[in-house]
Amino acid sequence: MENEQENTPELGLINIGGGAFCRVKKVKVLCDITDADGNMLENGGFVQSPDSIIELSGAELAGLELPVQTVADKIYGLTSGE
Repeated sequence: MENEQENTPELGLINIGGGAFCRVKKVKVLCDITDADGNMLENGGFVQSPDSIIELSGAELAGLELPVQTVADKIYGLTSGE
């Protein structure tokens, strides 16, 4: 599977400023599992799946419309004027 991901197109380069770019290799998401109203799921009085971790490679995200440059700007403290 690792070889398959190496041959799959990844997300485009993200401009982080000063002529430097970032190539997304992996994205890790920390999330809570909820119902459609945003309420944590419970079973037997216990909250289910708090702080779940989901990891996706750049190859798995390829082809998706993601505001990656906007997110990178937030991470690196950039604005559209820089």
